[in-house]
Amino acid sequence: AIVGLTIHAIIRFLFLFFYLISYYRISIRKIRFDYLKKQWEYILPMGAGMIVGSLGKHADKIFLLSLLSANDFAIYSIGNLNIPFIAMLYGAIGSVILPKISTYSKNNEHGKASTLWKNMILKNAIITIPVVIFFFIQAESLFILLFTEKYVFSANIFRILLLILLIQMLGHGYILRGFAKTKTIFYGKIIRTLISLVLGYFLVTYLGVIGAAVTYLVSFSVNAFYQLEKTRQLCHVKWFDLLPWIDFFLITLITLPSIVSILIANYLIEGVFLQLSVSSVLYFILLIIPLYKSNYIDKLGLNQILFNKK
Repeated sequence: AIVGLTIHAIIRFLFLFFYLISYYRISIRKIRFDYLKKQWEYILPMGAGMIVGSLGKHADKIFLLSLLSANDFAIYSIGNLNIPFIAMLYGAIGSVILPKISTYSKNNEHGKASTLWKNMILKNAIITIPVVIFFFIQAESLFILLFTEKYVFSANIFRILLLILLIQMLGHGYILRGFAKTKTIFYGKIIRTLISLVLGYFLVTYLGVIGAAVTYLVSFSVNAFYQLEKTRQLCHVKWFDLLPWIDFFLITLITLPSIVSILIANYLIEGVFLQLSVSSVLYFILLIIPLYKSNYIDKLGLNQILFNKK
């Protein structure tokens, strides 16, 4: 498989190389090797980090296959359910701010880069925190609806892995990537892999599938906070000023009263489909109103769409 992928990569490279020569008259003599060196210094740690990080990323599954049964692996795999629109949100926002951060890095404008990054985190948090709370509460109903009661235990796996979104929303590598500190990202992935391999063996052995989920959560979080600490040092700020902590607290506080609608719907309505449908509608309607009054809809940039505000 590795040989096949290597051959495929070489063929793609040769095709692109001759295409550029034929249609754009690109010559090897015009290559700026000083620029090439800088690009190599940026890309090499990223590529090595992807290789090392893939081991840490999949260590939980490796230990599950080695130490537990196929049924346990199935329970874990089903519990490892992603919320697709959240990943799309992070990718869309991140693809916009990363080039801007790179622009600020040319003049060492750490303050402007940090402000832009914090605005991105706030936008992520306005969506992520309410979504995490909703799905954390309704996890069992969701899994009964999608996979029947046979896999209801997978909801526990889902709840643990769902907490990763609260770390992922921080965009912990953006400042480092923008300022070309890719070696730091590489070191973080090494730390994650080592934690996954050491901690994973013991937790999977003694806690089973729950241990695998905890391993993934802990290793991901340690890597993230390592990169956040390096970001803090790069931007020369205190931890309190690094992230919008007050906004995290206020968004959580705003979200809490809407939980009552979920509990009432679950108590009064029979059938998981109706419970999920009614509770989700009530929850997010009741949530949008205080978010709007607190100007968080405005900060998210959706006020024009939801309220036709100009």
